[in-house]
Amino acid sequence: RDVTDREAARRELEAAKVAAEAASQAKTDFLANMSHEIRTPLTGILGYAEILLAEVPADLRDAVSLIDRNGHRLLDTLNAVLDLSRLEAGEDEADRSPMVLAPEVERAAQRWADAANEKGLRFDLDLDPDVAADVDSDALSQIIGHVVGNAIKFTDAGGVLVTLEGTPAAAL
Repeated sequence: RDVTDREAARRELEAAKVAAEAASQAKTDFLANMSHEIRTPLTGILGYAEILLAEVPADLRDAVSLIDRNGHRLLDTLNAVLDLSRLEAGEDEADRSPMVLAPEVERAAQRWADAANEKGLRFDLDLDPDVAADVDSDALSQIIGHVVGNAIKFTDAGGVLVTLEGTPAAAL
C-alpha cells in the first residue's frame, strides 16, 4: 500500500499544530508584555488620583473620583484579559474555596453604585446571606463586575437590582 499521501497529510497537520502553538505562545507573551506596559503608568495614575481625592477642593472631587473609578475599571478589564490568556495557555487554574457569597457579591457590585447614581439610576442589592458556594473569589468578582457594569451601561431609566438567592445546600 502507498501511504505517501497519508504521511504528507500527517506532516502538514503536525506543522500546523506547531505553528498554532507558537502563535498562542506569542499571544500570551504579547499580553504579558502589554500588561506590564499598561499597568505601570496606570498604577501611577491611580496613585495620584488617590492623593488628589484627599487634597482637592470639594468642587473637583467628582472629577477626580471619575478618574479613579475609570482607572480601576481599566485595571479590572486588563486583569480579566490577562487571566483569560493564562487560562487558555493552561498556566492558571481557578483557586476555589467554599465561602458565603453575599459579602463577595456586595463588594464587587458596590463598586458600580457611583456609576449608577451618575446615570440617575437606583442601585439596590438583595442578597441572601445564607447562600454559599465553592468559588474562585477573584473570578466571581470579575463576573459580578462585568454583569453589573453592563446592566448599568445598558439601562437608561429606572434602576439596577443585584439579586443573590438560592439554597445553601444546593449551592455547595
